[in-house]
Amino acid sequence: CHQLGYTGSSSFGTTSSITQYGTDGNATLIEDVSCSLGTYLTLLQCSVNAQYSSTCSNDNSDLVINCYTTRIWNSPYPGQIRLTGGKYSNQGLLEIYCNGEWGTICQDSGSFGFLEAITSCSQLGY
Repeated sequence: CHQLGYTGSSSFGTTSSITQYGTDGNATLIEDVSCSLGTYLTLLQCSVNAQYSSTCSNDNSDLVINCYTTRIWNSPYPGQIRLTGGKYSNQGLLEIYCNGEWGTICQDSGSFGFLEAITSCSQLGY
C-alpha cells in the first residue's frame, strides 16, 4: 500500500477468499513475499521469489489487498515525490519531500530528460 501511496493495509487475502475482484488469468511473476519490516516502500525491498515459472498454478492464490483510504502524503517519507497543480493526477509540478518539507526539483544543468521523467512516473505508479 505504501508503494501505491496509501498509509497501510486494512485487510488482505486471496481471490479464493475474497471474490469481489475476480481473477485475471495472468502469470504469477513473484511469490513467497516476506517483508521483515513494515517500513519498506516497495515489495521488491522484501524477500521475494521472482520467477516466471511458478508453483502458484491457479488464480485462487492471487493476492487481494484493501489499503487504507488515507494517502501517504499526510505522512511522507524522505525522497517521496508527487505531482501538484495539474488538471489530472498524472500531471503537474514535480515535488520531492526532503528535510521535512515539500519542495520543487530544479533543472539547472539540463540533466533531467526523458529517462528521468520515466523514472519519476514509474515511482508515482504510472
